[in-house]
Amino acid sequence: MNFNFFGRVCRLAAIGAILFGSASCVTVDETLGENFIPTEHQWDVFAPEAEDLEEICMQAIDSLTAYSSTRFTFGAVNDGILGTSTRSTSFTLVPIGDSLSFGENVRIRQFHFTAVRDTLSVAKKEQMLLEQLDYKNGYSLYIGIPFCPTTCLYCSFTSYPIAVWRKRIDEYLKALFKEIEFVADTYKDKILDTVYIGGGTPTTLSAEQLDRLITALKETFDFSTVQEFTVEAGRADSITREKLEVLHKWGIDRISINPQTMKDETLKLIGRHHTVAQTVESYKMAREVGFDNINIDIMSALPGQTLFSYEDTLQKVIVLSPEHISAYSLIIEEGTPFYDMYRRGEFDQVPDDIDREMYHRAIAKLKGAGYGHYEISNVCKPGRECRHNLKYWQLGEYLGLGLAAASLVGKNRLLNVGTLEEYCDDLIRK
Repeated sequence: MNFNFFGRVCRLAAIGAILFGSASCVTVDETLGENFIPTEHQWDVFAPEAEDLEEICMQAIDSLTAYSSTRFTFGAVNDGILGTSTRSTSFTLVPIGDSLSFGENVRIRQFHFTAVRDTLSVAKKEQMLLEQLDYKNGYSLYIGIPFCPTTCLYCSFTSYPIAVWRKRIDEYLKALFKEIEFVADTYKDKILDTVYIGGGTPTTLSAEQLDRLITALKETFDFSTVQEFTVEAGRADSITREKLEVLHKWGIDRISINPQTMKDETLKLIGRHHTVAQTVESYKMAREVGFDNINIDIMSALPGQTLFSYEDTLQKVIVLSPEHISAYSLIIEEGTPFYDMYRRGEFDQVPDDIDREMYHRAIAKLKGAGYGHYEISNVCKPGRECRHNLKYWQLGEYLGLGLAAASLVGKNRLLNVGTLEEYCDDLIRK
């Protein structure tokens, strides 16, 4: 199946794929009791444009709310749904076993609906966390650092290799600081809930540059209401003790280390220039510095990956015992080296049924290790859910600062310019 359809759902239309419709579309097979939404029913729903997916998702949430009398979060219905192409104009849910085809209608092959009772449990847990945030007058802040040690072969995010662009980092930071000052003044009467520095790989900045960045944020925004401050420490080949000490000094209370796999051969296949041993060393170093809330990112359906090798990665991560684990499925995105390889017939793609099995085994294994499942691809120890991500799922207001960063202001999704030249020119030279 093209472009790893199961992976695409987790990023594009996880909830929309469940019902894609209003409350009138929802029926429950009483012979199954309250545990299941039936798989034998079919719904056809018109969806005009890709940007309306959020509205469709909210309709799906309204439908389940009407059935269950419990308000659902975006990430609450989170187990085993195949998604759809956002470029199509019509969606159809069909029973288990039907094939997927492209045309005027996209046919969605559904293989499992989450138990409603489990879904309600997740929804209530997420709602409790979200009630601690100020939805009426609050917002979240994302800061984008668009540099990486190298660009991974699967990555479609805006990313500049640090070896080529190192001399322009200070120029970028100068532009970013101007945007920070403008936004802080504009939002001075609103409440800052969460902050997330991502990328790219923020730790491609030097320790001194990281210190300047966080100083600018702390001196410009009111952090007294911030409930979570995350920095993507990223890859082992950019993490140093000095950088971790800068982050810890400034009170960053959550970091993310992103090896994607704990197999050296697979690291090479995705374009990484570090080893599993370096990942473990970086993780232990973060613990020594004092971080007690660490996320680890891993991926399934990577080239050459098998169920056995993926479970081996899971086990090695479990042994490290991070507070949070994100287990994503590979998506072959246009504009990436993997996409070019796929088009040439040179990509060793994991079959969709194996990818789905990887997902279900991962969730089961991680639950068995004491992690709680929430959203779609995330698990965590009690109380360690990522509040920043939950704001995204709930369509809470957030501001993205930096190159190609996205914002949601009211119902409007905004996107910064996408090239370094444009960004610096707009903020420094004009």
